[in-house]
Amino acid sequence: MPPRGPWDEDEVAVVAASADELGALDVEELGAVGDHERWHGFGVGTIWHLKGLLVGAGTTNPIYTGLEARRQYAALTGRVEESVPVANTGGGGSRDAHWRESVFDHELMTPYFDRGRVNPLSRVTVGQLADLGYEVDLDAADEYSLPSAAAAASLRFEDRRRCQVLGRPEPVTVGGPS
Repeated sequence: MPPRGPWDEDEVAVVAASADELGALDVEELGAVGDHERWHGFGVGTIWHLKGLLVGAGTTNPIYTGLEARRQYAALTGRVEESVPVANTGGGGSRDAHWRESVFDHELMTPYFDRGRVNPLSRVTVGQLADLGYEVDLDAADEYSLPSAAAAASLRFEDRRRCQVLGRPEPVTVGGPS
């Protein structure tokens, strides 16, 4: 069965990247960055606002409210969660379009790529795909745990690359009925 999701088969996402930045990455890092951008193409961070799942965009505390991502986040924190923290720093395209770096650290869908580390795809990200309408297998997520409070407080960004989703383009229709 082909993948099923919130967009029609005639809709595509476009990712633009800087050749200079991509040229600085080794093959493994380039693959991880490609994975990150591909997830944006599936709607992670790019259509949350269209689905009413992003609350507080542009504020100091934007949150994601989808049920399955909240369940998976609750499994990580060990408590009931009413929302998932969304990036509240960085320019347009970083904030409001990724998980909050100070909470999720090296998870694949934070705005910063952590060089020299694995950037795992968490059950929270896979869960939010379910919130968007995809059929998902939560067990396909990578092993991931939240950083300790001490580790989160000591995060440094010097060796990281920031992702910027250029605006939030609506899905582009190609072909299809005129």
